[in-house]
Amino acid sequence: MGTEHPYGAENAQTVLTRKPLAARLSLIVAASVLAGSFAMAGVAPAALGGGTLDNTFNTPRSGANEAVSKVLSLADGKSIIGGAFTRYNGVTANHIALLNADGSLDRTFAPGTAGPNGTVASMVEQSDHKIIIVGTFTKVGASQRCGVARLNADGTLDTGFATGAGATKDDLTKCAWVSAVALQGDKPIISGLFAAYGGIIRNRVARLNTDGSIDATFNPDVSGSFGITTVSGSRAATLASTHGLAPSTTYRVYSSTIPKSSKATFTTGKTLTAAVTLSTTVGVKAGKSVVSTVITTGANGSIGTIAVQPEDGKVLIGGTFTAFDGVVRNRIARLTVDGGIDSGFSPADGPDASVNSISLQSDGGVVIGGAFTHVAAVARNRIARLGPTGALDPGFAPSNALGAGVTADPGFDDTVYSVNVLEDKSILVVGGFKTYSGNSLSRIAKLQPSGALDTSLALSPALAVGNTALTVAADASSGQLLIGGFFFRGVARLSATGTLDADFNPSITSAANGTVGAIVPLAGAKVLIGGGFTKYNGTTRLRLARLNADGGVDTTFNPMGVADGEILVIHPLTGGQFLIGGSFTHVNGVAAGGIALMNEDGSLDDTFALGAGIGAVAGATPSVDEIQVQTDGKIILGGHFTTFNGLAAGNLVRLLSYGVVDTSFAVGTGADAGVHALKLQADGKLL
Repeated sequence: MGTEHPYGAENAQTVLTRKPLAARLSLIVAASVLAGSFAMAGVAPAALGGGTLDNTFNTPRSGANEAVSKVLSLADGKSIIGGAFTRYNGVTANHIALLNADGSLDRTFAPGTAGPNGTVASMVEQSDHKIIIVGTFTKVGASQRCGVARLNADGTLDTGFATGAGATKDDLTKCAWVSAVALQGDKPIISGLFAAYGGIIRNRVARLNTDGSIDATFNPDVSGSFGITTVSGSRAATLASTHGLAPSTTYRVYSSTIPKSSKATFTTGKTLTAAVTLSTTVGVKAGKSVVSTVITTGANGSIGTIAVQPEDGKVLIGGTFTAFDGVVRNRIARLTVDGGIDSGFSPADGPDASVNSISLQSDGGVVIGGAFTHVAAVARNRIARLGPTGALDPGFAPSNALGAGVTADPGFDDTVYSVNVLEDKSILVVGGFKTYSGNSLSRIAKLQPSGALDTSLALSPALAVGNTALTVAADASSGQLLIGGFFFRGVARLSATGTLDADFNPSITSAANGTVGAIVPLAGAKVLIGGGFTKYNGTTRLRLARLNADGGVDTTFNPMGVADGEILVIHPLTGGQFLIGGSFTHVNGVAAGGIALMNEDGSLDDTFALGAGIGAVAGATPSVDEIQVQTDGKIILGGHFTTFNGLAAGNLVRLLSYGVVDTSFAVGTGADAGVHALKLQADGKLL
């Protein structure tokens, strides 16, 4: 992504340069130090733009600046991305953005600075093209929206979708994480880590009406209404009935006499009995019989993914939970249309770790991906397929991808974050993995319906998605794939065979591909830069380049060859010429030990007596780190060198205007270590 190299200022007319450390590390300057250097030079910070980044200068084309967690492909070839990012291609885009078909930012899409103030974890497009978003945000623009909001097609907040208090934690006031959203008909179902929605208890899953209010008919989280009698002076209590309760399950207790704020719970034993122990006596009136106590359940852990069966509206949920409505369901369950546990879907022991993604087959098969290594006690590394009743499908096995002689554990070697079943029942998979059943991959794979690796998809170049991928969307008409995640640019488009689409938001390499050690402002707002780079915005420039006023490469300045080592300082001269100093030994193929005179067009002025230049330093690379020019044209060099053109020079030397050593400048043994900074006083003395 590139590294910033701040610089200080000597004065408004002369060179701006980074002073290198002896070990040639980039120097990071604290704001107070930078401000101090401006003040010493007599330059007011306001005159330099007040420290505001000029987004019109070499506008970066680097995609999303943080992870993309969800990608939606739209019918018009555009796509919507959501995630942790706050900028796209250098433009403010808070956590959601609309991309044109070429991957560029569509600036007509409204959020920008008015977008969500936290991560967009998931989203879904309605038939009217409005977009429901969920995540960790607490506001959209200036409007409070706890984890759930709806945007109009142009990205503005849909104020008609009134979420009230939204998704909250146990205290019903603090916003909670919402991780997934899906449509059941025209109603959205949301899931996550919340305990309530709109002030009504809903443990980790809820259905909303089309206006954003809670749908009270979906999973009211009530497994029974019981009488309960507390025992004076203790947490012991007695239930009037255990009907509808499950053994070894924790229930919360609410009633008119036991307030929600007490967070009172009890846990049933392995064998159900009427005697239970309350978790707290706070708010509990001891020795009282409580009528119509409500015992709530829902999921006992997070729900991270949702899939709605199109044929009957039943809802599959996956996450970290181990029970739902008091019934054991390890990390995956199916709910009825109205949110109760569906006893017809029983996955036995289920996965042994989180389920991060669920995708449905047309024949009722359920493909799951996550962090698990076993399903129903059978080895299934991070991917498995279940049948319509939840039983493990033995017809899909990662071991089918094992090649001859391969003994690796079948399946993926790291977490799967998204699975996507295609029309032909092949499966797209993305995550943090690098291998599948011993086959080398990089965060994306296509599997056959049997679980064997589909080699028709091969990522090219191999590291095009060089870090964790979180989401994948396939375009049904073109077969192209949109991938989002933590990798460079955050989002990429691949062909159906896995080739990176270079025309999708083509990346200008992040300005210089190496250090920028020296900067000189020129007339017409152009800029001369030198450093350790070999390319600038993808154009070859060996350590020296001139930029136009907009930060792009000035192609009229083309110093062929240039320095074979880092340029650390540039000093402009009258008439457009300039001196360069650094750790190089040749310029344009001509021997030049650390110092050279360049013409205005970037060519070498060979009338300057280069000679051998600076001599070696024990344990370090010799370099010229600083240049000052006297009024009589003589040139003073400071840096790391013991000789210059064979003459002793202890890190400091003066040259005549044409490059020959000025022997009248007698510094004796000179400085015993590197000289990084020089300054001529008005009286001719040198600091």
